[in-house]
Amino acid sequence: MTRCGLAVVAALVVGCGGGHEEERTSAERVAPAGEATPLFTEGQGARIVHAVAYDTAWSFGGAGDTLLDTPARMAVAPDGGVYLLDLGADRVLRIAAGRLAWSWGKSGQGPEELGNARAMAVDVNTNGPVLVDSGNRRIVWLSSDGVLLREQPFAGNVLTTEDMVALSDGSGYVASTFGMDGINLLHVSRDGENRTPVTPEWSGFRNFEWIQLDMALFAGRGDLWGLGFKTGNGFFVATGDSVRPHPYVEHTDFHEVAVRESAGTKSIRFVDPTRRNAAHDADTLGDTLFVLASASDGPRVLDLYSLPSGVYVESRSLPGRTASFAMAGDTVFVVDVEGLLPTVSALVPRLVPP
Repeated sequence: MTRCGLAVVAALVVGCGGGHEEERTSAERVAPAGEATPLFTEGQGARIVHAVAYDTAWSFGGAGDTLLDTPARMAVAPDGGVYLLDLGADRVLRIAAGRLAWSWGKSGQGPEELGNARAMAVDVNTNGPVLVDSGNRRIVWLSSDGVLLREQPFAGNVLTTEDMVALSDGSGYVASTFGMDGINLLHVSRDGENRTPVTPEWSGFRNFEWIQLDMALFAGRGDLWGLGFKTGNGFFVATGDSVRPHPYVEHTDFHEVAVRESAGTKSIRFVDPTRRNAAHDADTLGDTLFVLASASDGPRVLDLYSLPSGVYVESRSLPGRTASFAMAGDTVFVVDVEGLLPTVSALVPRLVPP
């Protein structure tokens, strides 16, 4: 699928000049929008939020353990705990029962080193994490106990891979990438060698900019996978040859791109980071899609949707300021960034809403 997105970045430098000149008065303007039909013009209705009380089964990080830097990607380890990709430290951690089981990686270009690894999935064949190491242009497979299994070049026109999910049928992966030819969604084979673009039939994928099309990927049973837009209203569910779009419960217009210009220096393109985001993260459990939604600085909620129909079911409150989550039965694993230092916690609801 061509024309999809990287993570929302507050700003992107797109032109430079006169590097030694004193920066002059800057001005902002809204970039002209391409001709794109909105995915949806309204949502499914009012959000119904159930206040859920949680017990903390375990917690890792925070003031008690400053090991975490910038945890961003999280996935459930099939035999317990979670895998956590720490972007700031260029490493993968496995955390189980509130303790560090192992840590793999550090910044660099050599063996067992990572550079700008932003995408992680759990390989259904090995039960270990698989990473796209964008800085070193390779895919890395680890075992469930943190041992390097193999590497595969991942070059071509791909500059950065922002997200990736593993298909549950074991046939491969779906990745969102940014490269010389723009934004792409790629089917990636199990061995990482073959990459096939796929494109939803929606004009926004051709005309919107990558910072408008930032998205969270998710995978369900069999070959089902999908994406939820972070800055606009709607998600796609794909299985086989079927690709179905659905609106979120609350409508959110896709963010406009603004340009901040300074004469003789640089131009910066960005989206307003204070506006409501449609989805921070997404995960599936059975036939249910969970979407992490909220205002940028407000409380988080999980919106639940039926995967077969795309219909909104309900919303459940989350404590703190959750940046990422993963589902495992009744347990919700969360990355909480409310405090000075991030924490990873396993939360068990005292009573799951009917």
